[in-house]
Amino acid sequence: MTDSPARPAVRGDIRKVRWYLNPQNCDALAEARRSLQDNEFAVSTTKSARSRLKLWSEICRGLDLPPFPVTTEALESVGAVLKASGYRSAVSYLDTAVSANSRKGFTLTQVQREALRRIKRSLKRGLGAPRRARPVTPADLYAMSRNCRRPREKMRSDAYTLAAWFLLRGGELCCLRMQDVITNGSSKGCGWVEVTVSSSKVDIQGLGQTRKHGCGCAAEAGALGRHLCPVRAAGDLLQARRAQGAGQSDLLVGDLFGADTGKDGLKEVLRDDLAAAGITLAREYSMHSLRRGGCQILARAGLDRSQIRAFGRWAKDSSCVDIYIEDALLARSNTFAKEGISAEVEIADEAGWQGARRALGKSTEEADIEGSDADDVGQPITEDTVVIVVPPIPQASTMLRRDCGIAVSDDLQNYGARNVRAEAEAELAGSVVSMGYAHWASRPALPPGSGVQFDRSVAL
Repeated sequence: MTDSPARPAVRGDIRKVRWYLNPQNCDALAEARRSLQDNEFAVSTTKSARSRLKLWSEICRGLDLPPFPVTTEALESVGAVLKASGYRSAVSYLDTAVSANSRKGFTLTQVQREALRRIKRSLKRGLGAPRRARPVTPADLYAMSRNCRRPREKMRSDAYTLAAWFLLRGGELCCLRMQDVITNGSSKGCGWVEVTVSSSKVDIQGLGQTRKHGCGCAAEAGALGRHLCPVRAAGDLLQARRAQGAGQSDLLVGDLFGADTGKDGLKEVLRDDLAAAGITLAREYSMHSLRRGGCQILARAGLDRSQIRAFGRWAKDSSCVDIYIEDALLARSNTFAKEGISAEVEIADEAGWQGARRALGKSTEEADIEGSDADDVGQPITEDTVVIVVPPIPQASTMLRRDCGIAVSDDLQNYGARNVRAEAEAELAGSVVSMGYAHWASRPALPPGSGVQFDRSVAL
């Protein structure tokens, strides 16, 4: 189901050591060795490895090949059969066989290692992207919560909500004890909830890891916030289990996912609950949908990768979190082009703003006019200069007259935006300085008494 709980903290017993050395206790020693081997990997990993080794041996025997020691012929034959039979995980079968080969005391030769690389490359070629479980969304959790008609359905809904917020693996949810979940308030939605995962596939020492969430009812989401609040979900689930007579050492979920509580039961019941709530494609969800969905909720909320990795209890070198949050990071991809162009315009405007200052011969404090054509830089402003302000601001003329003491005439008021620069040059036979303009109302463009004559304020 999941990894073994942490062993009790007791001192070593030298008498027990000597007891195992007694030839009469050879059976107990063999059992101790099997236990040691079983704990080399997580329970889920060991279970998968046994299944793969079983099929490896079956194929080898069917082809009159010895399963061990591993040979090049066996690698090629088993790989070919698995690929032709549609096994996407064929590479994992070969890796498991090679690992078992090493444990039995055999070593691949250089020729066999090179053959293994070629075979694995062939198995991966054209494999395509893996089919990943659909992530549970807040809308899915809300739909299941609203669809509850019986107490057990409500309890399962609360368990799903808790698992999503705490990024629980299926096995971790099924193995939580009542004592592992603590709330500091009632189930009415206040305070916080704390969940301790006593052991997991990456916590091989069984140190235990604790995570905390606050109340979500206060979020400006109305009913959605109440239905998805982790504190409320935990409080309701604990209260319901206590009403059933559960003690502190009993499983939090009890038999909600079947008499033989486990990940497979969770997967099937989750799919049924999703389908009952009207969720389409319910068969595409799995026990990891809750963990993956929780990751994406946190990513959309603005948490960065390192925060999500730490909260989700991944190993520091794990790349799984990148895969889980990828969709959330791309959720607003339809705005990327717009944001990119806006950023480029800002950069261009800033460069033009600096040019405009140089054209006017003014400092930053003296001129707050944004934008300038590159070919205008350095041109002197004379009494017949036309200054084209972009874009037009209704308060521009008033601002210049009242606060800057600059005369503003409307001689070119009939000129449109198109080709205004060329028309102005032809009409007035003077140099033209173009400059952007954004903050007339808050900061004066030129100080009073500057003597600069603005003949026209138009839009390009």
